[in-house]
Amino acid sequence: MSGRTCGFTLIELAVVLALLGAVLLVAIPRLSIFEEAVLRSDARKVASLIRRLDDSAASGKSYYRMTFSIGGRSLEAQKSSDGMVFESPEGMPPRVVLSRATGIKGLALSGGNKAGGTASILFGPSGAEPFSIELEASGFSCTVSYNPYSGKIRIT
Repeated sequence: MSGRTCGFTLIELAVVLALLGAVLLVAIPRLSIFEEAVLRSDARKVASLIRRLDDSAASGKSYYRMTFSIGGRSLEAQKSSDGMVFESPEGMPPRVVLSRATGIKGLALSGGNKAGGTASILFGPSGAEPFSIELEASGFSCTVSYNPYSGKIRIT
């Protein structure tokens, strides 16, 4: 047997680990299970904003407006004491931004569906009309539905 031993050097192992790390860094965000989890997280953000606007309008006897662009990634909240002049609300974030991959696909109201442009939903002291917001990310879709009669918000 010669004086050399078989095995890998520390530098060879470090290079292999660095390459594996780079491959995983690229591959993991593309896995569908993570994309669906991000979409669900964004749906919970939207549901939380809807719940907060509904509760604040009822308890404060004021009006709140949620505005968003269909195809966009953010929702804005504004407050009004009379339902006519709206401004940024105090005590809550005026804007919720969805993740980079998630977009607002459409809005379903009792009067029909809206698939483009800007949409606004008014929350008054007696609630808002029923609606559903459809979110989409990388081929996955998720719907956030608001039922003013039961006060429930459902994510499907």
